[in-house]
Amino acid sequence: MNLSDDNDEKGDGKMKKKKKKKKKSKKKRKRSLSSSSSTNTANNNNNNNHTSSKRTKHHTSSYVRSTSFSSTFRSSSLRAMSFSSYRSLPSSSLQPRSHSLLAQRGTSRPKSPIQTTHPDKTFHYTQRPGTVIDSKYTIISDIGLGTFGRVVKCSSVTEPFNVAIKIIRKIKKYIDSARIEADVLRDVNRQGGRGRSLCVRMWGTFMWEGHFCLIFEELGLSLYDLLKGNGYERFPMGFNWDVARDLVDVMEFLKGRNLVHTDIKLENILLDVKESDYVYQTSPGGRQIRVPKVAKVKLCDFGGATYDNERKGRVINTRQYRAPEVILELGWSTPSDMWSVGCVLAEISSGNLLFSTHSNFEHLALIERTLGRFPRHMIERSPVKNLPFVDGVHDNAVLSGESRRYVQKVRRMEEEYVGEWGDLLRGVLEIDPGRRWKASECLHSYFRKRI
Repeated sequence: MNLSDDNDEKGDGKMKKKKKKKKKSKKKRKRSLSSSSSTNTANNNNNNNHTSSKRTKHHTSSYVRSTSFSSTFRSSSLRAMSFSSYRSLPSSSLQPRSHSLLAQRGTSRPKSPIQTTHPDKTFHYTQRPGTVIDSKYTIISDIGLGTFGRVVKCSSVTEPFNVAIKIIRKIKKYIDSARIEADVLRDVNRQGGRGRSLCVRMWGTFMWEGHFCLIFEELGLSLYDLLKGNGYERFPMGFNWDVARDLVDVMEFLKGRNLVHTDIKLENILLDVKESDYVYQTSPGGRQIRVPKVAKVKLCDFGGATYDNERKGRVINTRQYRAPEVILELGWSTPSDMWSVGCVLAEISSGNLLFSTHSNFEHLALIERTLGRFPRHMIERSPVKNLPFVDGVHDNAVLSGESRRYVQKVRRMEEEYVGEWGDLLRGVLEIDPGRRWKASECLHSYFRKRI
């Protein structure tokens, strides 16, 4: 395969070119997040393409205190499933020195596919709130709409709590995929230990008017919803360490099941907290933001989860969280999930995507700029043709002028993140998957000594 043939990630739509508008009052940033269910072959010009859908970042603290913000927190429960106490630590070793320079590309993020109305509504379940399904559940509200189907919040006739029901479209390939997801979740949920409690709980499945339905526990916001609701402001580092601990724990659990999630990102990490558990705290940037008093997260969307001994697809992950071995087609396993975890941790501690790109060439250049040279053996073993490397160094001549300037502005990892937090990020973002830190190493080095 020619690397340049896969310019954009697996997506929910083709990239649209737009003229950039300069604004002195605000920075701009872009973000494109895609479902990991299909491959989108976009036109390749090896430039940094941007999506047409944008949101404006608000800098005033009144935004996070507004009624609409509180409403966002209440209404976003389990949104990501549509497809998808703080420790006392030395502040000098926790906080990144500055916001990532990726932010200079814009402060608005294109809408996530889990938050937009999917253009193809064919075979979606279309009933409104108040509808009773399976004689047991009454629809309260919509949670999200995506490629595979929609998620609705429901009250239960038989239980005193609400549930979230994922209603799959009446299309065989989507139903077959959802059945596989249900099987994986049954395996995960029947296990013991802390790791199981860090995965979303599936209560059961049923068929309704030709739709395959999965019943989940109702959870809170995704990390993406929380970040967006706070104007993409960096989270307090105590919060970040708690999230890191939960993610490392769940990675160790999945590794024990020989299971690779394949789509770890902010949208698929849900907060297991109540509305009353939120408080206002001062962010590292000096703003008042709304976060849980105690951070506890659960991993959701196991639709792409793959056992290590199963046949594997060539491309996995949403673009911005995709490991270098996946881009180079060297095969993948549990280390690719750890890479995605590293990207998530960098994002919540900076407020910005670590690798904001839609091009393979630019993605490789950003990785090299941020983390250092690629191991020669990875370049030599890659079956991808026309790799842009000369003597083991990325040849930026293949990039556009704009893209080259963008890459050169990005700070190196050791400059951006310092202390123990920086050490942790560098360990899980090791380019060579054979040297990348395992979850067990992270637990031993950074968390067990703090219990």
